[in-house]
Amino acid sequence: MNDEFKKDHISKQKDTMEMNKKVKVILFAIIALVTVLLVTSCVDELNYAKLDQSGYQVSVKYDANGGNFTAGTTVMFDSYNISSLPTVDGNKVAKLIKPGDKIRGSANENLVPSKPGYEFVGWYTERTEIPGENGETTYVYSGQWDFDNDRLKIDPNKEYTSKEPVLTLYAAWIPQFKFEFYSIDNPNKVLKTYEVSVGAEIELPEWDEKTGNIKMHQFPTINGKTFLAAYTDPEGKNLITTETIKHHGEIDKETVIATNSVMKIYIDTMDGEWKHIYTVEQLKKMNLNGNYILQKDLDLQDKTRNWEASFVTGKFT
Repeated sequence: MNDEFKKDHISKQKDTMEMNKKVKVILFAIIALVTVLLVTSCVDELNYAKLDQSGYQVSVKYDANGGNFTAGTTVMFDSYNISSLPTVDGNKVAKLIKPGDKIRGSANENLVPSKPGYEFVGWYTERTEIPGENGETTYVYSGQWDFDNDRLKIDPNKEYTSKEPVLTLYAAWIPQFKFEFYSIDNPNKVLKTYEVSVGAEIELPEWDEKTGNIKMHQFPTINGKTFLAAYTDPEGKNLITTETIKHHGEIDKETVIATNSVMKIYIDTMDGEWKHIYTVEQLKKMNLNGNYILQKDLDLQDKTRNWEASFVTGKFT
Protein backbone atom coordinates (compact mmCIF):
# COMPACT_ATOMS: atom_id res chain seq x y z
CA MET A 1 0.00 0.00 0.00
CA ASN A 2 2.84 2.40 0.89
CA ASP A 3 4.69 1.55 -2.32
CA GLU A 4 1.59 2.25 -4.41
CA PHE A 5 1.05 5.55 -2.56
CA LYS A 6 4.68 6.55 -3.20
CA LYS A 7 4.41 5.63 -6.88
CA ASP A 8 1.18 7.61 -7.20
CA HIS A 9 2.69 10.60 -5.36
CA ILE A 10 5.82 10.55 -7.56
CA SER A 11 3.65 10.25 -10.67
CA LYS A 12 1.58 13.29 -9.62
CA GLN A 13 4.75 15.27 -8.94
CA LYS A 14 6.02 14.47 -12.43
CA ASP A 15 2.68 15.47 -13.95
CA THR A 16 2.74 18.76 -12.01
CA MET A 17 6.30 19.50 -13.10
CA GLU A 18 5.42 18.70 -16.69
CA MET A 19 2.35 20.94 -16.51
CA ASN A 20 4.43 23.79 -15.04
CA LYS A 21 6.90 23.41 -17.90
CA LYS A 22 4.06 23.55 -20.43
CA VAL A 23 2.57 26.63 -18.79
CA LYS A 24 5.96 28.36 -18.80
CA VAL A 25 6.46 27.47 -22.46
CA ILE A 26 2.98 28.75 -23.33
CA LEU A 27 3.46 32.02 -21.42
CA PHE A 28 6.85 32.53 -23.03
CA ALA A 29 5.35 31.86 -26.44
CA ILE A 30 2.54 34.37 -25.82
CA ILE A 31 4.98 37.06 -24.73
CA ALA A 32 7.28 36.35 -27.68
CA LEU A 33 4.42 36.39 -30.17
CA VAL A 34 3.03 39.64 -28.84
CA THR A 35 6.46 41.25 -28.95
CA VAL A 36 7.41 40.07 -32.44
CA LEU A 37 4.03 40.12 -34.15
CA LEU A 38 3.11 43.67 -33.35
CA VAL A 39 1.61 45.19 -36.49
CA THR A 40 0.07 48.59 -37.11
CA SER A 41 -2.54 50.15 -39.35
CA CYS A 42 -0.01 50.63 -42.13
CA VAL A 43 0.17 46.86 -42.82
CA ASP A 44 -1.05 45.78 -46.23
CA GLU A 45 -3.16 42.75 -47.20
CA LEU A 46 -0.08 40.60 -47.78
CA ASN A 47 1.00 40.91 -44.17
CA TYR A 48 -2.46 39.90 -42.94
CA ALA A 49 -2.37 36.90 -45.27
CA LYS A 50 1.00 35.84 -43.90
CA LEU A 51 -0.28 36.09 -40.36
CA ASP A 52 -3.29 33.91 -41.18
CA GLN A 53 -1.16 31.33 -42.96
CA SER A 54 1.16 31.15 -39.97
CA GLY A 55 -1.74 30.56 -37.58
CA TYR A 56 -1.72 34.01 -35.98
CA GLN A 57 -5.40 34.57 -36.68
CA VAL A 58 -6.50 36.03 -33.34
CA SER A 59 -5.89 39.77 -33.16
CA VAL A 60 -6.55 42.50 -30.60
CA LYS A 61 -6.78 46.10 -31.76
CA TYR A 62 -5.66 49.09 -29.67
CA ASP A 63 -7.28 52.31 -30.86
CA ALA A 64 -5.49 55.48 -29.70
CA ASN A 65 -8.86 57.21 -30.11
CA GLY A 66 -7.67 60.63 -31.24
CA GLY A 67 -4.19 60.20 -29.81
CA ASN A 68 -1.03 58.71 -31.26
CA PHE A 69 1.40 55.94 -30.50
CA THR A 70 5.11 56.26 -31.20
CA ALA A 71 5.90 57.45 -34.73
CA GLY A 72 2.39 58.81 -35.22
CA THR A 73 0.61 55.45 -35.41
CA THR A 74 -3.03 55.71 -34.37
CA VAL A 75 -3.83 51.98 -34.06
CA MET A 76 -1.83 48.86 -33.29
CA PHE A 77 -2.57 45.14 -33.29
CA ASP A 78 -1.38 42.19 -31.24
CA SER A 79 -1.71 38.82 -33.01
CA TYR A 80 -1.80 35.41 -31.32
CA ASN A 81 -1.44 31.85 -32.57
CA ILE A 82 -4.56 30.21 -31.18
CA SER A 83 -2.90 26.79 -30.98
CA SER A 84 -0.30 28.19 -28.56
CA LEU A 85 -2.84 29.60 -26.12
CA PRO A 86 -3.87 27.68 -22.97
CA THR A 87 -7.39 26.26 -22.66
CA VAL A 88 -9.58 27.10 -19.67
CA ASP A 89 -13.18 25.82 -19.37
CA GLY A 90 -13.31 25.01 -23.08
CA ASN A 91 -12.05 28.44 -24.20
CA LYS A 92 -8.63 29.55 -25.28
CA VAL A 93 -7.47 32.43 -23.09
CA ALA A 94 -4.90 35.18 -23.53
CA LYS A 95 -3.44 37.59 -20.99
CA LEU A 96 -3.16 40.89 -22.85
CA ILE A 97 -0.06 43.02 -22.48
CA LYS A 98 -0.55 46.76 -22.10
CA PRO A 99 0.96 48.92 -24.86
CA GLY A 100 4.21 50.33 -23.54
CA ASP A 101 4.75 47.53 -21.01
CA LYS A 102 8.45 46.77 -20.57
CA ILE A 103 7.74 43.07 -21.05
CA ARG A 104 7.36 43.80 -24.76
CA GLY A 105 11.04 44.66 -24.99
CA SER A 106 13.01 47.83 -25.63
CA ALA A 107 11.58 48.26 -29.14
CA ASN A 108 8.00 48.48 -27.89
CA GLU A 109 8.18 49.86 -24.36
CA ASN A 110 7.62 53.40 -25.68
CA LEU A 111 4.36 52.50 -27.45
CA VAL A 112 2.37 54.57 -24.98
CA PRO A 113 -0.51 56.65 -26.37
CA SER A 114 -0.37 60.42 -26.04
CA LYS A 115 -2.64 63.31 -26.91
CA PRO A 116 -1.57 66.94 -26.36
CA GLY A 117 -3.67 68.66 -23.72
CA TYR A 118 -5.31 65.43 -22.56
CA GLU A 119 -4.83 62.93 -19.76
CA PHE A 120 -4.78 59.19 -20.56
CA VAL A 121 -7.14 57.30 -18.22
CA GLY A 122 -6.99 53.70 -19.42
CA TRP A 123 -8.16 51.14 -22.00
CA TYR A 124 -11.90 50.42 -22.37
CA THR A 125 -13.94 47.86 -24.29
CA GLU A 126 -16.91 50.17 -24.99
CA ARG A 127 -16.97 53.70 -26.38
CA THR A 128 -20.23 55.61 -26.94
CA GLU A 129 -20.21 58.80 -29.03
CA ILE A 130 -22.14 61.84 -27.82
CA PRO A 131 -22.51 64.57 -30.49
CA GLY A 132 -22.04 68.08 -29.10
CA GLU A 133 -23.95 71.22 -30.02
CA ASN A 134 -20.80 72.85 -31.41
CA GLY A 135 -20.04 69.88 -33.65
CA GLU A 136 -17.47 68.29 -31.34
CA THR A 137 -17.85 64.66 -30.31
CA THR A 138 -17.35 63.49 -26.75
CA TYR A 139 -17.35 59.93 -25.46
CA VAL A 140 -18.67 57.91 -22.58
CA TYR A 141 -16.70 54.76 -21.77
CA SER A 142 -17.36 51.50 -19.98
CA GLY A 143 -15.60 48.21 -19.40
CA GLN A 144 -12.13 49.28 -18.29
CA TRP A 145 -9.68 46.47 -19.10
CA ASP A 146 -7.69 45.17 -16.16
CA PHE A 147 -4.43 43.90 -17.67
CA ASP A 148 -3.51 42.07 -14.47
CA ASN A 149 -6.71 40.12 -13.96
CA ASP A 150 -8.83 40.19 -17.14
CA ARG A 151 -8.38 37.50 -19.79
CA LEU A 152 -9.45 37.42 -23.42
CA LYS A 153 -11.64 34.36 -24.02
CA ILE A 154 -11.56 32.83 -27.49
CA ASP A 155 -13.83 30.10 -28.90
CA PRO A 156 -11.40 27.53 -30.34
CA ASN A 157 -14.04 26.21 -32.80
CA LYS A 158 -14.63 29.58 -34.48
CA GLU A 159 -12.93 30.76 -37.66
CA TYR A 160 -10.79 33.87 -37.26
CA THR A 161 -8.87 36.21 -39.53
CA SER A 162 -6.10 38.47 -38.30
CA LYS A 163 -7.60 41.49 -40.06
CA GLU A 164 -10.80 41.32 -37.96
CA PRO A 165 -9.96 41.97 -34.30
CA VAL A 166 -11.54 39.73 -31.69
CA LEU A 167 -11.45 42.68 -29.30
CA THR A 168 -10.95 46.43 -29.73
CA LEU A 169 -9.71 48.46 -26.78
CA TYR A 170 -10.11 52.25 -26.85
CA ALA A 171 -7.80 54.74 -25.18
CA ALA A 172 -9.90 56.99 -22.93
CA TRP A 173 -8.96 60.67 -22.59
CA ILE A 174 -10.00 63.63 -20.50
CA PRO A 175 -8.78 67.23 -20.88
CA GLN A 176 -5.85 67.86 -18.55
CA PHE A 177 -6.70 69.41 -15.20
CA LYS A 178 -5.75 73.07 -14.83
CA PHE A 179 -4.72 75.61 -12.24
CA GLU A 180 -5.95 79.07 -13.18
CA PHE A 181 -4.27 82.06 -11.53
CA TYR A 182 -5.99 85.40 -10.93
CA SER A 183 -5.12 88.61 -9.10
CA ILE A 184 -7.21 89.68 -6.10
CA ASP A 185 -7.19 93.14 -7.72
CA ASN A 186 -8.66 91.79 -10.97
CA PRO A 187 -10.41 88.43 -10.30
CA ASN A 188 -11.94 88.23 -13.79
CA LYS A 189 -8.71 88.16 -15.80
CA VAL A 190 -6.67 84.94 -16.04
CA LEU A 191 -2.98 85.63 -15.36
CA LYS A 192 -1.78 82.14 -16.19
CA THR A 193 -3.08 78.63 -16.87
CA TYR A 194 -0.98 75.67 -15.72
CA GLU A 195 -1.93 72.17 -16.92
CA VAL A 196 -1.37 69.22 -14.58
CA SER A 197 -2.07 65.52 -14.30
CA VAL A 198 -4.63 63.95 -11.99
CA GLY A 199 -3.68 64.39 -8.32
CA ALA A 200 -0.80 66.78 -9.09
CA GLU A 201 0.51 69.30 -6.58
CA ILE A 202 2.13 72.70 -7.09
CA GLU A 203 4.38 74.62 -4.70
CA LEU A 204 3.52 77.92 -3.09
CA PRO A 205 6.07 80.73 -3.76
CA GLU A 206 8.91 80.85 -1.21
CA TRP A 207 11.86 83.09 -0.39
CA ASP A 208 15.38 81.85 -1.09
CA GLU A 209 17.75 82.82 1.75
CA LYS A 210 20.84 82.32 -0.45
CA THR A 211 19.78 84.89 -3.04
CA GLY A 212 17.12 86.96 -1.30
CA ASN A 213 14.84 86.40 -4.30
CA ILE A 214 11.41 84.80 -4.30
CA LYS A 215 10.91 81.47 -6.04
CA MET A 216 7.58 81.62 -7.83
CA HIS A 217 7.55 77.95 -8.92
CA GLN A 218 4.42 77.47 -11.05
CA PHE A 219 2.87 80.79 -9.99
CA PRO A 220 2.88 83.72 -12.44
CA THR A 221 5.21 86.70 -12.02
CA ILE A 222 3.50 90.11 -12.16
CA ASN A 223 5.64 93.04 -13.31
CA GLY A 224 6.06 95.69 -10.63
CA LYS A 225 4.47 93.47 -7.97
CA THR A 226 5.70 91.02 -5.33
CA PHE A 227 3.77 87.99 -4.14
CA LEU A 228 2.21 88.21 -0.67
CA ALA A 229 -0.35 85.42 -0.30
CA ALA A 230 -2.64 83.04 -2.19
CA TYR A 231 -6.34 82.32 -1.68
CA THR A 232 -8.92 79.90 -3.03
CA ASP A 233 -11.60 82.60 -3.30
CA PRO A 234 -11.68 86.01 -5.04
CA GLU A 235 -12.63 87.78 -1.80
CA GLY A 236 -9.35 86.76 -0.16
CA LYS A 237 -10.94 85.02 2.82
CA ASN A 238 -9.65 81.43 2.40
CA LEU A 239 -5.90 81.79 2.82
CA ILE A 240 -3.71 78.93 1.54
CA THR A 241 -1.31 78.07 4.38
CA THR A 242 0.17 74.79 3.10
CA GLU A 243 3.51 74.63 1.27
CA THR A 244 1.92 72.76 -1.63
CA ILE A 245 -1.51 72.87 -3.26
CA LYS A 246 -3.08 69.63 -4.47
CA HIS A 247 -5.51 69.84 -7.36
CA HIS A 248 -9.00 68.89 -6.14
CA GLY A 249 -10.20 67.41 -9.45
CA GLU A 250 -11.29 63.77 -9.63
CA ILE A 251 -12.00 61.15 -12.31
CA ASP A 252 -14.67 58.47 -12.20
CA LYS A 253 -12.76 55.66 -13.92
CA GLU A 254 -15.93 53.65 -14.53
CA THR A 255 -17.37 56.32 -16.83
CA VAL A 256 -14.25 58.46 -17.46
CA ILE A 257 -16.05 61.61 -16.30
CA ALA A 258 -13.99 64.35 -14.64
CA THR A 259 -15.22 66.74 -11.94
CA ASN A 260 -13.63 70.00 -10.71
CA SER A 261 -11.15 69.95 -13.58
CA VAL A 262 -10.25 73.65 -13.12
CA MET A 263 -8.90 74.93 -9.79
CA LYS A 264 -8.71 78.72 -9.36
CA ILE A 265 -6.02 80.44 -7.27
CA TYR A 266 -6.21 84.15 -6.36
CA ILE A 267 -2.99 86.06 -5.67
CA ASP A 268 -2.48 89.07 -3.39
CA THR A 269 0.58 91.26 -4.01
CA MET A 270 2.33 94.41 -2.80
CA ASP A 271 3.61 97.19 -5.04
CA GLY A 272 7.24 97.03 -6.10
CA GLU A 273 9.65 94.18 -6.79
CA TRP A 274 11.00 93.36 -3.36
CA LYS A 275 13.95 91.34 -2.11
CA HIS A 276 14.68 89.90 1.32
CA ILE A 277 18.00 90.41 3.07
CA TYR A 278 19.39 87.55 5.14
CA THR A 279 23.17 88.16 4.95
CA VAL A 280 25.72 90.99 5.03
CA GLU A 281 26.71 90.17 1.44
CA GLN A 282 23.13 90.68 0.30
CA LEU A 283 23.02 93.97 2.20
CA LYS A 284 26.20 95.19 0.47
CA LYS A 285 24.72 94.40 -2.95
CA MET A 286 21.61 96.52 -2.42
CA ASN A 287 20.54 98.85 -5.20
CA LEU A 288 19.75 102.25 -3.68
CA ASN A 289 16.60 102.43 -5.80
CA GLY A 290 15.44 98.94 -4.85
CA ASN A 291 12.93 97.55 -2.35
CA TYR A 292 14.22 95.42 0.52
CA ILE A 293 13.02 93.79 3.71
CA LEU A 294 15.58 92.97 6.39
CA GLN A 295 14.78 89.47 7.63
CA LYS A 296 17.25 89.20 10.54
CA ASP A 297 19.69 91.22 12.62
CA LEU A 298 23.11 91.42 10.95
CA ASP A 299 26.51 91.71 12.69
CA LEU A 300 28.55 94.26 10.69
CA GLN A 301 31.64 94.19 12.92
CA ASP A 302 34.80 94.03 10.74
CA LYS A 303 32.61 93.76 7.62
CA THR A 304 32.14 97.41 6.68
CA ARG A 305 35.25 97.80 4.56
CA ASN A 306 35.21 97.95 0.76
CA TRP A 307 31.62 99.12 0.53
CA GLU A 308 30.51 100.79 -2.66
CA ALA A 309 31.06 104.55 -2.40
CA SER A 310 27.58 105.25 -3.74
CA PHE A 311 26.14 103.10 -0.99
CA VAL A 312 28.00 104.99 1.73
CA THR A 313 27.33 108.49 0.41
CA GLY A 314 24.21 108.04 -1.67
CA LYS A 315 20.63 108.68 -0.70
CA PHE A 316 18.51 105.55 -0.18
CA THR A 317 15.12 106.13 -1.79
